[in-house]
Amino acid sequence: MTGVVAGEMIPSADHPSDAQPSPLGRWLSASRPLAMGLALALAAWAQRLTDQRMSSGMALVALGAAALIYALAAPVLGRAREEPPTSRLQIKPRALFWAMVFAALGFAGLGGNRITWQGLLCWALGMVLCFVALPGQDRGQTQQGVSWASRALATLKLGRWCISWTTWGLIAAIILGAFLRLHRLWELPSDLGWDLPYNYTDVQRLLRGEYPIFFPDNYGREGMFFYLAAVVARVARLNPYALRLTSALIGIATIPAIYALARECVDRETGVYAAVLLAANKWHLVLTRSGYRVSLMPLFAILALYGLARGLRRGQARDWAWAGLYLGLGLWTYKAFIYAVPMVIGCAAVYVLLHLTWPSRREEVSSPESLAIRWGGSLKVIGPGIGLMMLVAMVVAAPLLRFVVDSPQVYLARELHAARLVSESLSGQGASWWQNMRRDIVVSLLMYNYEGDGNSRFGVPYQRHLGYISGVLLILGVAAALARFRRGGNALLVLSTLILIAPMTASMLVGEAPNCFRSSGTIGPVLVLGAMGIRALRGEMTRFLAHLRVISIRIESGSDGDGLHTTRTFQLKLSATVLPVLLILPLLGGELCETTRFYFHDFALVIPDVANYSVAQEMAKTAIAFGEPSIYVKVWPHWFDGRAMNIYLEVAGHPPLQEILELGADKPPLAGFQGRMLVFLHPQDTASLAALEGIFPRRAVVSHHFPNGDPSYVAFYGEK
Repeated sequence: MTGVVAGEMIPSADHPSDAQPSPLGRWLSASRPLAMGLALALAAWAQRLTDQRMSSGMALVALGAAALIYALAAPVLGRAREEPPTSRLQIKPRALFWAMVFAALGFAGLGGNRITWQGLLCWALGMVLCFVALPGQDRGQTQQGVSWASRALATLKLGRWCISWTTWGLIAAIILGAFLRLHRLWELPSDLGWDLPYNYTDVQRLLRGEYPIFFPDNYGREGMFFYLAAVVARVARLNPYALRLTSALIGIATIPAIYALARECVDRETGVYAAVLLAANKWHLVLTRSGYRVSLMPLFAILALYGLARGLRRGQARDWAWAGLYLGLGLWTYKAFIYAVPMVIGCAAVYVLLHLTWPSRREEVSSPESLAIRWGGSLKVIGPGIGLMMLVAMVVAAPLLRFVVDSPQVYLARELHAARLVSESLSGQGASWWQNMRRDIVVSLLMYNYEGDGNSRFGVPYQRHLGYISGVLLILGVAAALARFRRGGNALLVLSTLILIAPMTASMLVGEAPNCFRSSGTIGPVLVLGAMGIRALRGEMTRFLAHLRVISIRIESGSDGDGLHTTRTFQLKLSATVLPVLLILPLLGGELCETTRFYFHDFALVIPDVANYSVAQEMAKTAIAFGEPSIYVKVWPHWFDGRAMNIYLEVAGHPPLQEILELGADKPPLAGFQGRMLVFLHPQDTASLAALEGIFPRRAVVSHHFPNGDPSYVAFYGEK
């Protein structure tokens, strides 16, 4: 049996084989995709050298060459600006006046860090009236002049739904993101850490009927996450899993949000790539499986950028109002989000400045390829929109603003503490503020591709924040965006990344590694820039293969048995435009494989306490198995996480632990004790162990160990 495999490219009918293009035409059509492919290869090589910490000079040269080649070769991407029906915002002054009145009443009625029904009602009416004051598009018409209702009715009459591939791609990204964020969520991570017990008790307060505006414990925290977790706890029950499930659901909701942002800045295809990159992003995965309120930061940073992009591109009053809603809600999420306020103002100011150069570039704007340059407008056009956005944001954040007015020291406690630590760090090292800031800026910009957070609770220490593929694509996307800074949403994405990284950079101690929490607002724009790289590569490869209709793969097999020759031929025809998709899928698949290995293997080996082993949880299991209330822990002089352990006991319906500071036969609880007792000891507390052995004639000592064999805690069982 012999076999022959042959392949051939069949030209399309529009490009017959006897009409060959000129050599110059072939070179011009092939140069752009080849140059982009070369840039991709160079960037990938540079990232590999960086990961191996080899030849940093060569890596920088390759990186610079890749960025330059890609910037010159990449096509223009971006959605054109829609001309608003009028240069003035359409506002109903009377409705807006009443919106301000009810917002003021809500501000007055929400004092004392307590949400009351009267204040809540006035505040909610103020927000609703803000949108009542702003009419939408006339008669609900879409850009094509057909209402959504009419299109839906026409589709129903046809008896079938036509779902685009981009919609299926978004659905697949959401399913992928949901799987990664929910898989083994109950057990990974297992330890509560320092902040999660505070989150647990704050949700308890809400379930008991207390409704604070701001949660002052642990240096003060915004409350949106706790209210969402309380809803989840109402549906299920309050336990550590409910907190992590809340952050996981927030992470899933962020996937369609980044799709909307990328669609607004570029197109639907870019939105699909951005959604897949976010679904498989290891940085975002760690944050949204943690049960921490920082999981809201990427979502609302993306929504604020989306609202701003719509305002700059479309200029409608409702678009600016939605941007204000997202901005105001974001202030309820995480303290670093406050940098989104200067972000939206700064980005809008840059688009105003870019607009000043447009009259001298009318010949460029007139070309169809350059329509995306027309985002934004003059200060007279954008200024009222920014004012409306800030007005709506103030209405939405009115209760929080009232708390800031009443208790500024409490609200700023975390920032004041951070500023004191930075000052002490600078004075202790003898470094100037400017020297430290220059170093911090460089470290901040390198966290995506070089070295990230060193905290093993939120990732493999010092591993870059982006995956290998997304890191390479970010280099190309930033290069293209800088080269075409004035076009479409490029300036918005680049500037927002630089501004939203500032909360981390401004609060870094001397020699500190990047912080994955305070910089998490950059996740959205960074991944959209990377998705633009995929979109450009796919587009150019498809254009290069457009003259080929199909790829024909012919398989022939023959046999000479019994002197007879037989031949069988199998032919498979594929559209040539499928090839780019087949090349893009391995890129996205590689990102997914790296993230899966990172979180479920590498991260699981280093997460505290040791290898995802929680001392507090294991001690709680031992206490529950003991089955009696006389359970104590010797806490001094060794540190012990009693808050976490008591939460595990409370969830199981067990009474909390009792702590012992000093052991003695004549001191409580040992004085006059009769019965069985369980005492937890630190492995190094040999003096307490000897004292207990002298008090209890009948005893048993069980030493528990970490997965690596080191002792974790000692359980002393005594009876007398």
